[in-house]
Amino acid sequence: MKKLSSVLIFIFVTAGIVICLSSSIFKNSVVKASSAQAAQGFVVMELFTSQGCSNCPPADELLGKYAAQNNPNIIPLSFHVDYWNRLGWKDSFSNAGFSQRQRLYASSIANSSVYTPQLIINGNEEMVG
Repeated sequence: MKKLSSVLIFIFVTAGIVICLSSSIFKNSVVKASSAQAAQGFVVMELFTSQGCSNCPPADELLGKYAAQNNPNIIPLSFHVDYWNRLGWKDSFSNAGFSQRQRLYASSIANSSVYTPQLIINGNEEMVG
C-alpha cells in the first residue's frame, strides 16, 4: 500500500509538471491571475533532497518557507532521490523516478552534476539548494 501511494504521488506530481510545461502559461513564463502577477512571471523551484543527506535539512526548510508564503508566482517542489538509500537507511519519500529526473537535468544543463541538496530553477539553472 505504501509503495502504491508513493507511485500515485509520483504520477500526480509528474502529470502536473507535464501539464505546466506544455501549457502556454509556462511557455510565456507568465501567471495570468492578475496583471501585476503577469508582469512578474513565475519560478518553478525543484529541490532534489534526501533524508539521508546531512546538508539537506536547511534546504528543505528554506523551500518550506517559500511554500508557506502561498505566492502564486513561486511553485516549490521537493523530490527525494533514492541514491542515498544504499547507505543502509531508506528515505521513506525516495523514488527512483525522482533520481532519474535529476539525472536528466544534469545531462541537459551545462556543467551540471547530481548531488543533494540541488535546486533546479525553471528547468534550466541549477545551484546548491
